[in-house]
Amino acid sequence: MIPGPDYIYECPNCGKLLKEGSFASGNTFNARHFSDGSCNAPMLPDFPVLTKCKACDTILNLNTLKEIGTFDYDYHYDYKKGEVVNRNNRIRWKNILENFLKISIKIEDIPRADFLKREDLFCALEVFPQHELYIRREIWWSYHKRLKSEFSRNKNISEITKQACLLLIEDNALYKENCRALIRLLNPKDEQQRIMIAELYRNLGEFDKCVELMDILSDIRYSGLKRMFKEECKKRNPLTFCINFDALKE
Repeated sequence: MIPGPDYIYECPNCGKLLKEGSFASGNTFNARHFSDGSCNAPMLPDFPVLTKCKACDTILNLNTLKEIGTFDYDYHYDYKKGEVVNRNNRIRWKNILENFLKISIKIEDIPRADFLKREDLFCALEVFPQHELYIRREIWWSYHKRLKSEFSRNKNISEITKQACLLLIEDNALYKENCRALIRLLNPKDEQQRIMIAELYRNLGEFDKCVELMDILSDIRYSGLKRMFKEECKKRNPLTFCINFDALKE
């Protein structure tokens, strides 16, 4: 993965700065794809859309903020130091006055935008109701984050992790309410969204509804995926699982 520039924004509430990274190029080598439609790709990282100002705790949508500066990385190998270093040390401000006033600010002094924690995502539903589907999907994925992180490191998941993840979602009213709200927001006529709906029903323990939705999908295109979902339903497993692409070809 080759990093792209950092984009710098200003919190509209308190005026403090924050930055968001980007990448110039990447790939899906060693990526892990999951039954809920998410993907962990070490060489193709995600960057937050919603974040929280670290100075005043205001929840922000970075897509709506005006970019006030950029910082371009210029890596090269320093033979004297024996390491890769960045030759660039100046932020390019969009406004000439800002460039003059903030010339002493260093990129490392600007906090990086973080992904929202689950409790903040629930708050974001009230702040950005127009993005309900996106936010509820992020909430859903957050409940299975620990499991997916371990899948990305190991092929076999420990029973301790499985039990911890089960305890997190079983009899959890907030989790179930979010899943059902997401089901209502998704379009069953769209094949990819129908798979997500089927996964949501499986996560809720409604395995028959999951199988019923998967059966509607084309056997030619989705035979391997349908088999995987049915196997997990047969095992009464409500947890997100890693998609085995080798098995899909069988």
